[in-house]
Amino acid sequence: MVANPLVEDLERGADLVVALKNSGFRVEFATWSYSGDDDEWRLIIATPETDEHGRLAAYERIRAVLENDPQLDPGLGRIVLVSPEDPDLKGLRSIAQRPDVEDTTRSSDRAVVRGRPIDASYVYSALGLQYEHDVWAALQRLAPQDAVLRRGERVFENGHEVDFVVDDGRGPVVIEVKAWPRPVDRSTVTRMRAVVPEAWPLLYVSRSGFTGVSTETSPRTILATWSEESDDEALRKALTDAFSARAA
Repeated sequence: MVANPLVEDLERGADLVVALKNSGFRVEFATWSYSGDDDEWRLIIATPETDEHGRLAAYERIRAVLENDPQLDPGLGRIVLVSPEDPDLKGLRSIAQRPDVEDTTRSSDRAVVRGRPIDASYVYSALGLQYEHDVWAALQRLAPQDAVLRRGERVFENGHEVDFVVDDGRGPVVIEVKAWPRPVDRSTVTRMRAVVPEAWPLLYVSRSGFTGVSTETSPRTILATWSEESDDEALRKALTDAFSARAA
């Protein structure tokens, strides 16, 4: 029986891929894959950097990102870089690129990656990872100049990890983003709101909008629909509203 990867690994892997994208390192898709040969989950990252600059140079770029943020490191030897053109990854690539894939999707597709048999995988949505990258870039454009923007941190005592936190020195705003192909529903927002301290505003950013969600019951929950740069003004207003919603 294949044990599931740790939730912490899934979150850390997504945060690492987004950090790599933010640094200019190209990632076509990524997956946590398990091999019964060594009973280990490893993070496979498909990147054209290996073809263009060599695997060693690509690893050095990843090392630089990890030195800047050691919390993103999944552990020595657990990152495997491969060419996105590897024919053995065709099935996993097609899963990652499907528009209906949410955050991660489990796959039992068998493959061999650099001589290592793969028995199961958790495939990240390429759309979801790209969306996080794009929202991060938008927030960098729109956040106040004196604000500090941080990625995926465990900022609460309950250990829940968030996508982004922005703080202008007068208090934080928590930011959660979803690239789902369907609108985010009320229960999803409510679950996230429940883990955020009451005094902290929650800015929820969705690519596909919202359904059945009202901010009336939570004045510190701000909703924003953002899909591309033309939506920047709506996101700017939502960010301003979120800062204004902080507890006095």
